[in-house]
Amino acid sequence: MSVAPVSWLARRYGEDLAVLWVDSHPDAGTLEGQYAGFQAMALSPLLGHGDADVLRMLSATIAPARVALAGLHAWDEDAISHGAEWGIRAFAPEDLHAGSGPVLDWLRATGCSRVAIHFDVDVVDSNEIVLGLGAEQGGLTNAAPQGASSSGWAGAPALAGPGGAHR
Repeated sequence: MSVAPVSWLARRYGEDLAVLWVDSHPDAGTLEGQYAGFQAMALSPLLGHGDADVLRMLSATIAPARVALAGLHAWDEDAISHGAEWGIRAFAPEDLHAGSGPVLDWLRATGCSRVAIHFDVDVVDSNEIVLGLGAEQGGLTNAAPQGASSSGWAGAPALAGPGGAHR
């Protein structure tokens, strides 16, 4: 789970941290929602929503404007409505098939110099490979993006971690 590490990074870097949640699901459920497993709620407490006991254990939370969901394509209706209600930016797989430009543009727009990345393997299209439980069809693929180049990362925020920033 990314909850504790991302909360720690949010405390360390404050408003200078963006979070890219790469997952087929929004993980924005609450106790009142359709699915009671915590893995479907992992992002909610990081945004200050959900179980009060969990919220008290966190070092810090992060503003939804500095969180984006990438690869989102499978969800419960209540979780997706939370994302829209809370103001989380979301990118579907088809938004990213031509390249990472939309995510990089969002990252630059946050003004953050650091980014934490949560990665769930279920974001990978299970028509290509099944990497774990919760396989989902229609996800991100290994198809070469149109006009892809490594220069798209120029000026992008540094990856944040306990050891400092990494590019």
